[in-house]
Amino acid sequence: MPSDLLTAAASHDLDAVQRLLADPAAHTPHDAQTALVAAAHRGAADLVECLLDANTFPLGLAPNGGLAPERWPIGETRDPACQALILEAGRRTHLALPHRWLLVAFAARWGSAQLDELLAEHGSRGGFGDIPLPIWAAQHAPASSIRLLHAYKADFRNPRRGGVDVGRAVARNLTHGADVARVLIEIGTPFTIEHLRAAAALGNTALVEVLLSLESLADARAAALDSAAYNGQLATCQALLRHGARAAASALGLAIQAEHRSVVDLLLDAGAPLDEESRDGVTPLMIAVRTGDEPLVARLIAAGADVNALAGPPFSMGRDPLTIAVFAHRIEVAHLLLDAGALVRPWERGHDALSRARRLQDAALIARLEAAPTGPTS
Repeated sequence: MPSDLLTAAASHDLDAVQRLLADPAAHTPHDAQTALVAAAHRGAADLVECLLDANTFPLGLAPNGGLAPERWPIGETRDPACQALILEAGRRTHLALPHRWLLVAFAARWGSAQLDELLAEHGSRGGFGDIPLPIWAAQHAPASSIRLLHAYKADFRNPRRGGVDVGRAVARNLTHGADVARVLIEIGTPFTIEHLRAAAALGNTALVEVLLSLESLADARAAALDSAAYNGQLATCQALLRHGARAAASALGLAIQAEHRSVVDLLLDAGAPLDEESRDGVTPLMIAVRTGDEPLVARLIAAGADVNALAGPPFSMGRDPLTIAVFAHRIEVAHLLLDAGALVRPWERGHDALSRARRLQDAALIARLEAAPTGPTS
């Protein structure tokens, strides 16, 4: 059950909260910290001020015990008055150096007017374990904080944490990423096709549009569309098509493979070619056959997809849609293909559709395959 302090805080009973805080036996520090986080998230500035005045640890709880700012739920506070109170209390408290860096991180994330003073006190070259401040700020902060950090000599060109560099961090900044990227481009931060792919995969449409304005990425629309399609980012796919991306078979195949039907419909409506091979040597119909999506297979056939196309290199066996369907145990799809005139290819024995159907002991399919016309294997 919640403690009396948590109950009083949840009901916004300031008198009861003050009375309980005044009695050390009536509450635990953990309860006081939990109440602080909850009040800050609700934007209850008067309650936050009350809890902070009682010397509650100003940054709130770190449930995983780490120093990374994203592990501190107090950082999710959105109310400016509560943010200001937390930062002021933190600056009044004699925090150890790592926790002082948390104050800088939160001020950067919130775009706080106190960030300038905190940077003047602590500089911009710190971090949290192996997380450089520029990477964290690029992922979470608004453009105004990036400008200020840069003014204090934060390095936004080279920091990297594991596989994450500044460009990938910006891709994750779904709220401010586009504006942050504009600032970083001004100060010379390099952006690559991998950053564009990351932004497209995450559905950061505004950032994708900013990156496509760079001369170095002007021809990267296809790569961005592939990434957005595979990850089901419909709005980003729509934006890329508006910006001149071609609805290519590669993007269509990736959307089919990942079963993002809304993206598949978009690309088909945009005129994606039905018989163009992907880098894996397969057509969109072959990918749809493997997934077993009967309505989509029927739609592709009705739109004119070649049911007798042969897969090209590097596809290992050079198979056709019918053989793929039988080997994938997509029996109903195999019947759809036969209805549309699919030929039976006499591949090497054991690797052909008829041999496989016999192994499956599917009498109806065997009969249809034996009766169907055959076709060449090349």
